[in-house]
Amino acid sequence: MKSTAAILLTVIMCFVLASCGKADPIVLPDRDNIANISVVIDGEIIYHEDSAWIDCVMSGIADAEPTSKESVHDVPQVDDYIKLNIQLYGGVSTVFAYEKDGKYYIEQPYQGIYELDSDTYSRIIELGVNK
Repeated sequence: MKSTAAILLTVIMCFVLASCGKADPIVLPDRDNIANISVVIDGEIIYHEDSAWIDCVMSGIADAEPTSKESVHDVPQVDDYIKLNIQLYGGVSTVFAYEKDGKYYIEQPYQGIYELDSDTYSRIIELGVNK
């Protein structure tokens, strides 16, 4: 009887620990399918068609680390965010970048929230402001 209870407790603990894990890696479109990226900062839209910029930003986003935070809204629940519309040949994929508590995040609605490196965030902000 004690061994059955121990096994049951072990199984329950495994389920609890598994549910507290990090999100799956971010799902991004194939680079060959991206026409441009529009960056929306404070209502201003900047279109980026430069392949080097797109490659760098997409690589940075792809390297973002999954967090245990969930994305359960259409837009991030923070005051200031940057909207990135990844224009595809035949559709659009939207992600959001923002800073919170000294960390940078990329949020894919209903998919997950990922920690973004400061260099990628700076590249998004820098070219978004300077173009």
